[in-house]
Parts: sequence; C-alpha cells; structure tokens
Amino acid sequence: MITDYDVHLWTIPIEFRCSLYLFLVILGSARLQTKFRWLVVGGVTWFTYRNSRWEFTLFLAGFFLAELDHIRGAHIPQSPLPQDEKDVKKSNSQLKSFFWGLASILALYLMCQPDGRGEITPGWIWLDSQIPVWWGEERFRYWQGAGAILFVLSVGFSKTWQKFFNTGIVQYFGKLSYALYLMHGPAMHCVGYHFEAWAYSVTGVEGYWFNAGWCLGACFCIPTVIWWADIFWRAVDIPTVKFGRWVETKFSIKP
Repeated sequence: MITDYDVHLWTIPIEFRCSLYLFLVILGSARLQTKFRWLVVGGVTWFTYRNSRWEFTLFLAGFFLAELDHIRGAHIPQSPLPQDEKDVKKSNSQLKSFFWGLASILALYLMCQPDGRGEITPGWIWLDSQIPVWWGEERFRYWQGAGAILFVLSVGFSKTWQKFFNTGIVQYFGKLSYALYLMHGPAMHCVGYHFEAWAYSVTGVEGYWFNAGWCLGACFCIPTVIWWADIFWRAVDIPTVKFGRWVETKFSIKP
C-alpha cells in the first residue's frame, strides 16, 4: 500500500488497521480465563496466518509475547536469594543466556530473508522451499515475520540483549525512531540525493568506486537525517504527546 504523501509511510495505514484489529481481539477475550483466552486468540492467530495476513499475525504474536512477560513477571523486581540459590540461578542463567543467544542469531538470520530469488540464494534454497504453497503474500514476508517473533521472544529472556537495548545511545534512537521514520524521506529528497550526486561526481561509479561513493554520500546523508529527525522529535513529536496527555486529563474521568 502506497500513500499519496510519501511512499515511505506505507506502513502507517497497515499499523492503524492492525491496531484496531488487535484492540477488538483484546476486548473480545479480556474476560476469559487465561487458558481459554490463549485458545481463542491462538485460533484467531492461526486463521490470520493461514490466510497469509502476515501483518495481523505479527500484531497478535505481540499480544502473546506481552502476556507471556506479564505471566512470568518479567517486569517485577526479584527478591534477594540465599547464596546457594544464587549459584544455582547463575549457572541456569548462563545456560539460558547461551540458548537465547543462539535463538537470537537464528532470528536475525531469518529476518535477513532476501526479498527476491530466495530459491536460488545460497543458504536460503531449503528454507525457501519450506514456505507453504498456500502462502499468498510476498514470499519474503514468511521467514522475516517468523524471525521477528523469535527475536523479540529471545530479547525478553536474554539479559545481554536487554543491557544492549538499555544503553543510552540505543534508548535515544528508540525515542527518535518514529521521527526517523517520518523524516528520512523528506530529508533524502530535499538534500540527501544532492549529497549522493556530489559524492558520485567525486568517486565515479565504475566498479568498487560506486561503493566508495555510496559510503562518502552516507557520511553526509545519515547525520542529516538524524539531525532533521531530532528537530522534528523535539519540536513536534514531544509537544504533540504532551498535548494529547493534557487533553486526556481534561476529558477523562478521574479515578
């Protein structure tokens, strides 16, 4: 799906539609016992998957992952343990860390499924042949979606990944991510392609000089996109969120 404003924003209507779909499923299953809710939502997930609706399937998978974290108390601080129990827990933690580390590597590999010609790409020939014949969407959505689910699941259990994603620079780009998404198109069309044209005029486009020109242009394009996104985040995104919260406090019922 392509919008009339910016081709890069094609995911927004999909995310909006899937959000409404997910909210409806949550409302419809909220008062069920956990085992029955999982059964019902699992059936809905299978229905969407069997009909090749990869976007709905991913949103519903997020529901399962969030509820799994809630059930196992992933966000509740743990009470201190005796020393002997700490040693056992440390040993188990190392094994779990190794397992989820391997799982995350597999997930990253699956997310790298090529967009085209997977049937002849080394390392992907067998996996491509395992895509069900009834899968009606783009073939690259199949393993990329599975990899995304597995990676989020792995991060939920991996302390190493959690430490990485909680570093300052990653947290900054997490806050900036939506602004990057919105602004990278305008930034590239306004000034980015001029940087690229200048870079290729310096390096040429023959052989590996094309790669060198791409890298030279990226040295200017990437900082520009980040700068524009930072300005949008501070000048538009943050004030908009604050305004939305202010409106909520004025119109919502006080507890």
